[in-house]
Amino acid sequence: MQQDQPLVFIPGLFETPHIWQSTIDRLELPAASVAHLHLVGHRPEDTLPFDLDRWVDEAVAVIDRHGAGRPVTLVCHSTGGLLGLILARRMPEKIESLVLVGSLSCGHRDRASKLDERLLARPLLGKVLFAMAGRRWLRTQASFQRGLRSVTTAEVAGAIPEDMRLMLKRCNAASALSMTRWVLNTSIIAQLPEITVPILAMIGQRDSVVPPSHQLRMMQAAPMAQACLMDAAHMPFLENPTAFDQALTGWLQLGPRAVREAQDQEADLRASNAFRAASTAPRLTQVQR
Repeated sequence: MQQDQPLVFIPGLFETPHIWQSTIDRLELPAASVAHLHLVGHRPEDTLPFDLDRWVDEAVAVIDRHGAGRPVTLVCHSTGGLLGLILARRMPEKIESLVLVGSLSCGHRDRASKLDERLLARPLLGKVLFAMAGRRWLRTQASFQRGLRSVTTAEVAGAIPEDMRLMLKRCNAASALSMTRWVLNTSIIAQLPEITVPILAMIGQRDSVVPPSHQLRMMQAAPMAQACLMDAAHMPFLENPTAFDQALTGWLQLGPRAVREAQDQEADLRASNAFRAASTAPRLTQVQR
């Protein structure tokens, strides 16, 4: 797909931009049309704890530079979707549309917290356990793929670039933990009705990380959202690439404009109905005293 619409990709928790490379290659996206945002603690140079305002400032700098005055489309996976929604709410004029893939709007994802999540919240114990788990997962390519098989198929786990493991292995565990804790304690559910950017949510019907029911409720709350259910788990762009590519291509060509036009038509219809109701209502006359 050759197009010049500026796209900004945001990976999920414990992912790097490498996760998107096969999608970019399949769609033949021009290098000049693609930019990436990173999660805090997911690059070797990240040493500070997560701060939302600082991350947003860095994201805006990337968006402004990449968009060069044009609004961009954010393509977000999992936790990247939570950050994408925050950006869309704060600066809708910079965002053409959001594409959310297996994304969440709150850390609890409409389910009870798990034991490992509760342990991570403990100041000292959480820090030790997080570092140990990360080292164990990232130690070898085999251990890396074994961990990925808890969220996707063995075939997909084996296809995820080794470069992602190598980058994560060099990251600062304390910084990544601060990012993780922020996610687990954050919710923007109440703010979803305020987001006026067109949204396409691609939802894997077998997603065990972010329940499809959570994703569907999230889209029901956002006024300009559409959902696309796919035969996939948490990574539709790797598990069902044909369906994903078709949906993304169609959305980039027509989706945001169609959603905005439908929203305008609905607003016009509401205004027309209100006018008709007002014009047929009994008129009040001033009482002569």
